[in-house]
Amino acid sequence: MTMEILMFPNVHPGNLWLLQPLPVLLLLASADRGAAGLPKAVVSLEPPWIKVFREDSVTLKCQGAHTSEDHPTQWFHNGSSIPTQVQPSYSFKAQNNDSGDYRCHTGQTSLSDPVHLDVISGQWRKVWEDKER
Repeated sequence: MTMEILMFPNVHPGNLWLLQPLPVLLLLASADRGAAGLPKAVVSLEPPWIKVFREDSVTLKCQGAHTSEDHPTQWFHNGSSIPTQVQPSYSFKAQNNDSGDYRCHTGQTSLSDPVHLDVISGQWRKVWEDKER
């Protein structure tokens, strides 16, 4: 008998891998990394609202590892690349067609989880402002 079997007499030798915590910890530690082993980017909103009125100013920020201009930020809206946006921040005046999912990544990060933005038409702004009075 080996020492391992003596230490764990109820464990079948073929199942000793179950007792090795290091591979499990390494697997859990890498769970938030993309396929290339890069940390995942995170999209944040400023202001931090997921519902905005049309014509409101919105800034999306791609947070994560940023490097030189060799690795510009890539932005996506509803799965389509936004080729004109290569900076870590993306600002715009919200229009109805800006509603949807936003994602980003850089050369040093994997693709972020989506952040959903809803642009509400102007008629709801009047209702909201009247309610606040």
